[in-house]
Amino acid sequence: MLGREAVPKTSMSVLSRSDIEKVHQTSLRILSEVGVKIDSPSVLGLMAKAGARVDKDRMVAFLDERMVSQALKTAPKKLRLSSRGGTEHDVPKEGVQLISTDGQPPAVFDLATMTKRPSKLRDVIDFAIVADALPEVGFVWPTVVATDMPSETSSCYEFLATMAYTAKHVQHGAISAQEANFQVDVATAIVGSREDLRKHPIFSDVCTPISPLRYDAGEAEALVALSRAGVPMVHLSMAIAGAVTPVTVAGSLAVVNSENLAGITISQVASPGAPAIYSSFSGVSDLRTGIFLCGTPEGILMDVAAIEMARRYSVPSCAGGPSNAARSLSAEAGYETAMTAMASLLAGADLMVGLGGLDRAAMMSLEKLV
Repeated sequence: MLGREAVPKTSMSVLSRSDIEKVHQTSLRILSEVGVKIDSPSVLGLMAKAGARVDKDRMVAFLDERMVSQALKTAPKKLRLSSRGGTEHDVPKEGVQLISTDGQPPAVFDLATMTKRPSKLRDVIDFAIVADALPEVGFVWPTVVATDMPSETSSCYEFLATMAYTAKHVQHGAISAQEANFQVDVATAIVGSREDLRKHPIFSDVCTPISPLRYDAGEAEALVALSRAGVPMVHLSMAIAGAVTPVTVAGSLAVVNSENLAGITISQVASPGAPAIYSSFSGVSDLRTGIFLCGTPEGILMDVAAIEMARRYSVPSCAGGPSNAARSLSAEAGYETAMTAMASLLAGADLMVGLGGLDRAAMMSLEKLV
């Protein structure tokens, strides 16, 4: 856990008040005129009942300003992240910024061989044990994919292993309502009841739309199920400028903001008052090769701007923090990690993610985590 008092009493801002309102108004126009594609008939029907105009043939919901404004009114301004060990974090809290491990690549950097190798369930456990021991880590992502487990259930193994080997708050993801309900059942067994889980959510989940503005059926249904269970939801936009979103920072930011507003609206329609966190881990693509570039100035600008938009809506924020494109434990890894982490810290992100990652978050390193 990092205290804001540990960094200079300055802040980083990239948007003027006028810029913030332009992004907001553009996002409202995008949601009402372009809409959001929801591949789940049940969730699409839920949005229609709430007043959204729906194109059933294209599976698109058009969200007007009234719906979005109502969602922002019911979304809590503060939420609680609890843990199996009894620690409670109120978010946001003045002077406190929480940082987590990175996740969830299918590879680790093996220091013994100095090579990249497929990650296994044992690695998930090892990372959870180390993260649990590090005082700087405020909450824990299951860090890698357990490639030695069946692909259909590997996420469940990763969730169970992380919950078992850290007493800190766990943040995962679910790609179906079935998986979401499994996580809720596990957490309920730990805390005692569904009502206790609502009061003390020992885990939260990340919901990531497919940019631009699309939810596959499983992701949308998981979002609804978890929101109804009172699980805090991180609405994570992963814009890649020049690939799936506009090449300009401003254009991509409009998509990031639209996706966050869409996710918050879906969660509030499903369960008014559901805990919601605004989030962006965005970047740019290499226009020559098409690969995602991590730790770039443009990505920093987008994430800092997203933190400012979250503040405009008075909802908690989560941003990419320490990230890099280095493929080994090198000076490059250190410089890029410091630069990207400092930006999110100074911008005032309530939560940050990224400890231990290498190679554009394509692999994890225990040594880098420490």
